[in-house]
Amino acid sequence: MTGFGEHRTKIAGTTVTCRVRTLNHRFLDIKLRLPRPDLMTLDMAIRKRLAEVLKRGSVEITLSVESSRDAQEATAATINDKVAAGYAQACRALAKKLKLPAQALTLDALLRLPGVVGTNASQPIEEFLGGATDADIMQAAVEPALRALKKARQAEGSKLCQMLLKHLDEMEAHVDAIKALEAPEKEKARKLIIERAQDTLKLLGSLSQAATSDEFSARLREEAVFWIERRDFDEERERLAMHLKEFRKLLISPALGDASGRRLEFVQQEVLREINTLGTKAQSPPITTRTIELKTILERIREQLANVE
Repeated sequence: MTGFGEHRTKIAGTTVTCRVRTLNHRFLDIKLRLPRPDLMTLDMAIRKRLAEVLKRGSVEITLSVESSRDAQEATAATINDKVAAGYAQACRALAKKLKLPAQALTLDALLRLPGVVGTNASQPIEEFLGGATDADIMQAAVEPALRALKKARQAEGSKLCQMLLKHLDEMEAHVDAIKALEAPEKEKARKLIIERAQDTLKLLGSLSQAATSDEFSARLREEAVFWIERRDFDEERERLAMHLKEFRKLLISPALGDASGRRLEFVQQEVLREINTLGTKAQSPPITTRTIELKTILERIREQLANVE
């Protein structure tokens, strides 16, 4: 489910901003950006908390830290003269050893070498965070951002729930229409089988003895019952209605549990299975039209279920 949360606060003279955004994803995929790569304990704490409050979705969370010092001073670069001189001397010695033409190391190339240019990232972690601990940052910045995210997701979830309920109403209306068509379709199927049986008897008219034998009549009745049962979709229609009720129950339940999205996806798959079987058995244009509409609506539901956690 998509959502966005942001919180900006000051902790021990340091301004900390936490932004978190979630997008649809089948599993929980966390992309965490911290101001420094060596904030490992904070990284683990944030990931653990996200796994507790979110069960699925692509999560992008960014934490930025701004010192209370002047911005220009905080971001000023520093040049390590000793390291730069060491690189230059090593390059000259290497050229001499390999008997290569002496060529001065350009300033651009020198500045790109590791350790020559330094920033505030070289500060100790305690100084960089202004004395704030991981627990301080979690409590003052991360938790409020997650609460804002939850509020945004709940607002979207309420709208999504109403949309899914509307789709369910449409599907149940089609199921009721199929139920109304069930008796006429059964009668039509029965008459069709009788007509075909009579045509078969006419074709076998020359074999009058076989056509009038008790064994042949019994076999004919068995075949008629078999084909009538194959055209009977009452059971599939009842199961379809039952799955739709279960879907509605899960959707409006105040406590679906941690895997509500997956449970709804499972019921959706069962609904699709019953629709396919019903459409195969019915073999009636009016009912086929209804099953196509059911599949169309169900596909819309399936797309929206990717938003449900």
